[in-house]
Amino acid sequence: SGVVAVPLLLGSTLGFLFVAYTTNFDFQIMYFTYCVVIFVSVMLVCYMAVEDCSNEWLRGSKLALRDLLRSFTVDRSNNPDFFWVLVARTIYYVGTSGEVFLLYYLRDMVGTSDEATQKFQISIIALLGQSAAAVVACPAGYLSERSGRKILVYLACSLMCFTWAMLIIMPYIWTEDASYESYVLCIYFCAVIYGIGNGAYLSVELALALDCLPDGRTAAKDLGIWSASAFIGSAIGPLIQAFSLELVGRRGIAIDHMDQPESYHYAGYLSVLAFSFVSLSVSALIISFIRRVR
Repeated sequence: SGVVAVPLLLGSTLGFLFVAYTTNFDFQIMYFTYCVVIFVSVMLVCYMAVEDCSNEWLRGSKLALRDLLRSFTVDRSNNPDFFWVLVARTIYYVGTSGEVFLLYYLRDMVGTSDEATQKFQISIIALLGQSAAAVVACPAGYLSERSGRKILVYLACSLMCFTWAMLIIMPYIWTEDASYESYVLCIYFCAVIYGIGNGAYLSVELALALDCLPDGRTAAKDLGIWSASAFIGSAIGPLIQAFSLELVGRRGIAIDHMDQPESYHYAGYLSVLAFSFVSLSVSALIISFIRRVR
């Protein structure tokens, strides 16, 4: 699981670097590059992956619509552990959705008004977080073989909750007399801590799912649902938090250096960050319901 997480994180890091160094290029060229990369990766998988022939399955009974719809479900009564893995993973990705609003946070809370500087700081945050996660993923995966999967999830969620808590209290710690540079450096420090937590989680999430699979014969179907849980959480989280930021942030408590008309108040960011904090905490709590693995 840790080995699988490293290419994922390195790919994201290279993607950030590619975007950072191609900001002046035409979008058509960038999308063409994406298409080429995806095509090459798919061809490599099709060529290198070896699997059993499925001709025998095709000779069986026809696939009914009821069977297709059933493939989207998990029987909680027969497979409670895998069900809790799905729920916890969905809520985890709901909690990580607070990352989407960091650009606004830099503008309104930190006071970075220049758009180019905002993009630069976001790129540094992303690179620090992804790099820290890539460094941690393999050792954390190896550690989970000895200490267990769940303790790594608890540690990961605790570190990420610490990051959200820091972002909540920092506007009160850094007043007008404090150095702007020190504020930004503290944000970078939080990005590293967040990356370590994210790397620890990614190092065990696949292993945890494999340990709790209901049946090896339906592994592809069950892992498909497992993969969809991340997409569902990543879609729900920004919707809820964007609504919260817009609703609460326009009527919240103003901070002195927030003089831009398009800015959001501190109360809006408090609602977003607190929502992420609670979501990650609930995700860790749900993992404790799993009985098959330690």
